[in-house]
Amino acid sequence: MELDGAALQSMKKASPKPDAVVLEPAPAAAAPAPAPALSRPQARAAVAAAAAALAAGGSGARPALLEFLAALLNAGAAPALPAAGADAACMDALADAAAGRGHALPPADARGGAVAPLAPELARAGVAAPGVTAAERGALAAGVAAGAGVAALAVGGARRLALALTAVAALSADALQADVRGAGAARAPRCGAAWRCVGRAWARPGAAAGPARPRRSRLACAGAGAGQA
Repeated sequence: MELDGAALQSMKKASPKPDAVVLEPAPAAAAPAPAPALSRPQARAAVAAAAAALAAGGSGARPALLEFLAALLNAGAAPALPAAGADAACMDALADAAAGRGHALPPADARGGAVAPLAPELARAGVAAPGVTAAERGALAAGVAAGAGVAALAVGGARRLALALTAVAALSADALQADVRGAGAARAPRCGAAWRCVGRAWARPGAAAGPARPRRSRLACAGAGAGQA
């Protein structure tokens, strides 16, 4: 993730001065690892959504918090965020990660890896935890970054599935030599008026035709079938 300099400058102006920053103290006991936890892609999507929300401005968070989230993603790390409960629970765990606490999910290439403490993972990646203020924890918890990130993954997966199904349908129609002139007629009812059929391809009037390339498929221009070409 690459941060925008203008967004960082805007955050710096809206955030408290360094001498006025009061970080949260470390808790007396470490919290247990969340179970169940979001998957690695879901956790990283939640971090990216939280970073985007902070970059939009208006949160009063320090630029160091945004830089930490970006460094976390760029290092390939994924904090363990609880899958149960509301977005506030996930963002509360993310705020703990900014303070160097919490747990990290195993790397993507690790098979059967277990959740481990986050601090050693940050040290290995060279990522410094900036700490978190009470206001920054509240700003993270007030958003819906976890839900937005998971929803974005679901939408992306649905889009890829739709593209795959379209490709399968097209290949099946070609293999079966299906006559889909009816579908072509619905898409291009004005074949002779604004378009002409050149071999198997559509072209605007005046475009170079080029040699036709015959295929085994029976796909054809609807206008040619209706005598409009």
